[in-house]
Amino acid sequence: MIYQRELYDIAITEIPMLIDDHHEEANKGSKVIPLDPDFAKYEDMIMNGSCALFGMRDDEGKLQGYASWFLYYHPHHKELLFAGSDMIYVVPEHRTGHTKDFIDHCVEELKDEGCNVISISLKVQHDHPQLMQRCGFEPTETVYSKYIG
Repeated sequence: MIYQRELYDIAITEIPMLIDDHHEEANKGSKVIPLDPDFAKYEDMIMNGSCALFGMRDDEGKLQGYASWFLYYHPHHKELLFAGSDMIYVVPEHRTGHTKDFIDHCVEELKDEGCNVISISLKVQHDHPQLMQRCGFEPTETVYSKYIG
């Protein structure tokens, strides 16, 4: 597998082919908020440096996974650059043996960009504590959500 930073104009043609499966799997068994991505907003964020997009490609160059991270200076810690996961998805047939390597690659690139703190949020029904611990993450918060609209 090849893990790399993605150019938006290339990845945007391929991510929509995976995003519906990702959304369906991630929300199985929960109340589903309709998927309606604002791709123009993603493009703006990638271009202005507030979003980092990574891809996992097979040897033929086909996208087999993606990860996007929001980059921001936290108001509680003004000198620390945070990277918070937006989406991380690896197609099921490539998860074993590749997901950790893909996350590790993203972390290294984000570190090279100057990020000081990296957080990953996971759906409750897709919590992977062993994987997160193997990648060096530890639990720090519990988030509750309520769809009101």
